[in-house]
Amino acid sequence: IRERVYQRVRGGEGLVLVHPQLGMDESDRKLWEVSPLVNLPSTKLGRRARYLVGDFNTFAFDAEYDVAVSSLALHHLATDADKRGFYRRIYDALVPGGVFYNADVVLGSSDALQAMYMQKWQAFMRQNVSRGEMENTWLPKYYDEDRPARLTDHLAWLDQVGFTDVDVVWK
Repeated sequence: IRERVYQRVRGGEGLVLVHPQLGMDESDRKLWEVSPLVNLPSTKLGRRARYLVGDFNTFAFDAEYDVAVSSLALHHLATDADKRGFYRRIYDALVPGGVFYNADVVLGSSDALQAMYMQKWQAFMRQNVSRGEMENTWLPKYYDEDRPARLTDHLAWLDQVGFTDVDVVWK
């Protein structure tokens, strides 16, 4: 996907919007804004990409873009209506033919699939972090901070706001 993003931005402008973690205080936000991550796109895309730090609930796009990328962020929006509204704002900020890539936390399309996905995630965590970290950090954060929606809902919302060729390219 990275290479496709680089190809799409040639001659135009791309956007990576960073939503600070929930619970950050003002000093944390200031540190995040000067983080090397904010300047990461310039290493490959030069001036053609921008990282913007902002609150998804109030962010106003200030230009049109060839490509927009979101990764592990939109599941922090509190409601499904917030997610649909943000998809609409992204769509409206793209040039005709522009693309949006989203890699995010989603729920399975059924309770059985969701239970299987959670089991797989926990198995992955058991291989990579301590049981205490999994049980005391990651699982509580997931249940307290994350508000994912079903994958099928995301696909429908993207289609409803006008995106074409809506699909899952990596799962």
